[in-house]
Amino acid sequence: MDREPYLRLLDGVTYGDSAENGFVRDRVFAHPKLGFRFEVPTGFRLLNGQRQVTALSPDRRAMIIFDGAPAQGVGDPSQFIATAWAPKAQLTGLQRFDVNGMPAATAVTQAQTRGGPVDVRMVAIRWNQDTYYRFLFVTAQDLTRGLAPPLQETTYSFRRLTDAERAALRPYRIQVVSVRPGESVADLVRRMPFDDYPEERFRVLNDIPPGTELRPGQLVKIITEG
Repeated sequence: MDREPYLRLLDGVTYGDSAENGFVRDRVFAHPKLGFRFEVPTGFRLLNGQRQVTALSPDRRAMIIFDGAPAQGVGDPSQFIATAWAPKAQLTGLQRFDVNGMPAATAVTQAQTRGGPVDVRMVAIRWNQDTYYRFLFVTAQDLTRGLAPPLQETTYSFRRLTDAERAALRPYRIQVVSVRPGESVADLVRRMPFDDYPEERFRVLNDIPPGTELRPGQLVKIITEG
């Protein structure tokens, strides 16, 4: 079977997230359509979903859940947490603060999971009169104190994108290229915008087993931004 016509059809096709769902870029989630971005702690892996964004710590004992919610006519962020978001929770430490010019509030509660008791910090940020953006920080209780500073940094990293930043955010796309004489997998991998497992991504994308070298003139797929 001649693979070239099939591969040529893939050239330029969007790979991964779209502007409508926002982009994961390493530890940053940025949404050009809605106009915001935030950053998760080192080692956390971001996963973009239809309804929420999730970030997991390497040992999966800490999790960040981010989403948006209607304001339901509640203008005060602390009241939003207490009456609209978690009216039945036993909240402590309810307080208001400011995140890059936006009113916000936080409170803490506890929950039981299959892995044991966890601390849950809730953060509500008022985006506009109709919308709140929310962080839920879930940590195993022995990790809560140590993770408090980096998770606080995540909260304060939430901000509005500038017009230039929104325009610069573009989806990843598949690019079909011909392998040049002397070009290796490592050479092609360096052209891709991934820091984690870049060679593994390339080999899976092209169904090239580990250790297999490339042939001059061979058509392969790489991922580029823009």
